[in-house]
Amino acid sequence: MVPPCAVANLHAYPIATSPRTGFALQPQTTFSSEREVLDKEGNLWIKVAFEEIKDQSMIPPPQGWVRVRPGGDGCTPIVKRITNCLRCFGCGSNLVPVISAQDKYVIANQDEVKKGDIVLVAATLQKVQVRSCEEGKMIGCYFVNSDFSESEDAKEEFGSEFLTWYRACDLVTPKQGSQISDGLDECALVSGRLRSRRELILTYKGDERLARNAWNE
Repeated sequence: MVPPCAVANLHAYPIATSPRTGFALQPQTTFSSEREVLDKEGNLWIKVAFEEIKDQSMIPPPQGWVRVRPGGDGCTPIVKRITNCLRCFGCGSNLVPVISAQDKYVIANQDEVKKGDIVLVAATLQKVQVRSCEEGKMIGCYFVNSDFSESEDAKEEFGSEFLTWYRACDLVTPKQGSQISDGLDECALVSGRLRSRRELILTYKGDERLARNAWNE
């Protein structure tokens, strides 16, 4: 499912540079996974399940591949599972509750945001660092996890040229005391990269023993 504050654009192939199909998964859209793969850079992609349309007058459903973490390692997934392998044999319900996005994040408070804070863009859940915030004005941010965001010299040289401006309502922060991981997409650092259990299984071609050993190292 796509969180309530995000939109997932779909690509033609599981490659970051591939063209978009023109379809997008809107907030709170639920879908089924047809296939999951890792690209050459180790990014997890999910192909949205698609049923053939026989009536040409019908609007085609979303088609394509979604990159689970569009911002790369360390960024919040753009889609979340709403079912898991721990289910009741009788009714099929989850035995482990999934924490919803509303229970994890809260809209940023204009009066509390200050320079240097790390917040998330509500539409993509990518991390940004606040660089400019004045009362009654928009909030200027740099995107985190980029060469530019790590260079203070570049920031001073270009000033606000590379800032992206948002309203406070366009930004969210984790709720105090909430757990960002719902326990289903917990990650571990493996060979210098953050990996979920699902990604490790794909990395080791379905070999659960190797994946488990890598997780526990």
